[in-house]
Parts: sequence; C-alpha cells; structure tokens
Amino acid sequence: MADPVQAILHGGDLTAFLEAGKSSWRQLGSLRRIYGSAPGELRALAYDCGPDPKLPSYAFAAFSAPRPEGTLLQRSVVALWLERPVLVLFDLCQGSDRPAQWILDGAEDLQLDGKTTSFRVPGWPDRFHLSTVWPAAAEVRRTKDGIELLASRAAEPVFVHVLRTAPGPEASPLSGFELAGARMGEWVVLFHTESRTARSPLSFEALGGERVRVLLTGLAPGAWELWRNGWLEDPDGVVRPQAAALYFEARPGDFFLRRLG
Repeated sequence: MADPVQAILHGGDLTAFLEAGKSSWRQLGSLRRIYGSAPGELRALAYDCGPDPKLPSYAFAAFSAPRPEGTLLQRSVVALWLERPVLVLFDLCQGSDRPAQWILDGAEDLQLDGKTTSFRVPGWPDRFHLSTVWPAAAEVRRTKDGIELLASRAAEPVFVHVLRTAPGPEASPLSGFELAGARMGEWVVLFHTESRTARSPLSFEALGGERVRVLLTGLAPGAWELWRNGWLEDPDGVVRPQAAALYFEARPGDFFLRRLG
C-alpha cells in the first residue's frame, strides 16, 4: 500500500501566491514555466481569476503532483484579495491503509493554538496564521520543524487550510456532494474532492448573511446551470477549459449545479 501522504507546504509557494497580484501570475503558461513538468514536481493544470480580470478579487490555480509511490494527487490554491491577501489551500491525497499525513515544515517561531498555527517563513516579514478546516477531526502535532496533521481514517482524504498574514473572518468548514471547502464571511470557496474534474451534478448549502460570493473549483468545461432553493438562478454559467472554476454571487440558500450536454 502507499506510504502515508506527505503534502509539504514550501515557503516558495507562499510567497508566489501572496504576490499573485502581479500580472505575471495571471497566466497559466507562466505558472507552468515556474513550476515545471519534471517528474515529482507540481504541474500547473488550470488557472482563473476574476470576476474582473484586470482588478481581480480572487485567483485560482490547480496543480497535479504525480509521484511514483503515489501520495499527493492534486494541490489547489485560491488567493482572495480582502483587506490583506488570504490563501485557501486544498490538497487531495491518495488513500492507503494508514491515516494520511499533512506536514508543514520549514517554519520558524511556531505557535500552536488548537487548529491554528502561527509561524514565520525565512525571508518573509509577516507572520503567517494557518487554520485547519479539513479534516474536521484531524490530529495536530508539533514536530521539530513545524506541524503534522493526521487524518482520522484511511481514505482519499482532503486537507483544506486557510492561510493569512492578519486576523480576519473565522474560516468554517463547508461541504456538499463531492465538495469540500471553507466559508469566510460572505466568501465561499469549494473544491471538487475527486482527482478528475466534476461532470456530475453538485450541491451544497450556504446559509446566513445577505449574499454569498461563491467560487467552485475543479469543474469540467462547458455550460452549467445554477439552481437555488429549487428555482433556476442562472442558466448561463460557463466554465472555460483553462479555468476549471465557476464564480457567482447570490443570496444564501441551498444550491444545485448541473452540467449541460
């Protein structure tokens, strides 16, 4: 069976996406050149930003990471430009007969408070705050160089973290059919929990507040219908092949999406 999953968050990944406002980060081609395609390295799969590409409030990038022994299947990062940049990190891992691990290493001045870890990265002036959203029952341990999270069971586990450099709205877990993610205030960020892009209907519930801003990632290209509380909300959603993501704003409710064709 595969060894326990080790999804390691490197300092270079942090600085790259915290500087994502630069135009050079708004192209899939540039991500592919930066992250490369050598075996064992992250390979850029998809990228999207919006809703205004000239002044985006979000950016999304997905990577695959094939390993000979199998471990990390996919890593996705969503950057939100609120008052300060906020990153939502998603790792989809291959299951085994042992609980999967998620490891943060290379951290300095680490402090652990429940499911939130604060630390510094060499060469970066701000202090980082990493909140664990998924798995909900993860066991968090302090290690010599960082932290280690253990999933509570053997499966194809997903790990979702929210990374920020300043306090902000508390991130709460949100899930749906083949979806997992986080909610922060009016923002809802959800990831498809399968290694393939989603083609089947998806559903989730987001209640409370006056409106929600939703980013769904890992979707197959094509036309998608959006339903809310049993009524057709938007018949014209479009997912571009290079984007693999859909953004919309709506009143809170019970959402259902299906791909046409």
